[in-house]
Amino acid sequence: MEKSTGNQSDYGRHIGKSRSYVSKLVKQKKIPVEPDGTINFARADYALQRVADPARQTVKPQETEPAEQTNLLSSAAEGISKVSQSAPPASNTYADLKTEKEKYNVELARIDYETRQGNLLPKSEVLEAMEGAARTIAQGLESLVAYSSEIASAGRTGGEEAVRACLKSKIKDIRLLTSESLQKAASLETETDGST
Repeated sequence: MEKSTGNQSDYGRHIGKSRSYVSKLVKQKKIPVEPDGTINFARADYALQRVADPARQTVKPQETEPAEQTNLLSSAAEGISKVSQSAPPASNTYADLKTEKEKYNVELARIDYETRQGNLLPKSEVLEAMEGAARTIAQGLESLVAYSSEIASAGRTGGEEAVRACLKSKIKDIRLLTSESLQKAASLETETDGST
């Protein structure tokens, strides 16, 4: 029975390429790898199709050579068709193989649907939005140092209660800044979703 997940060598056999070629794709982040190090064949094939199809690319067209696009597309297409064309081992029935093929096709369709609905975003876009939000939050926290004279003045004139009130005001400002930063990051993701 054709596997739906496996290591780099298994995926290489699935698309008719070497393990080193698959390793190169993984290092270039062209195909996703599961947390346990395995490769989900449907997700990897889908990722290869996105890289190879200029209309669905998330990278600039100049970054991928036309010959490489053709190779990736044909590799992904071969991988998809191999599920139905592979010779079944003697112990498997037609129904088992048909079921495995349908599972694969369902997973591929689910990934495509989730991506189109905006439920799946490229990891790089999410990380970029999070980094921007984190920078803004860090700047807000670092700004507390600039308020030291204001806090000291409040302590001299109003005592502990005035310092507490001043700090509460600054914390409120930082919370507002944090909220705005996270909302901005979410809106960037939403804008990106709308463009797919």
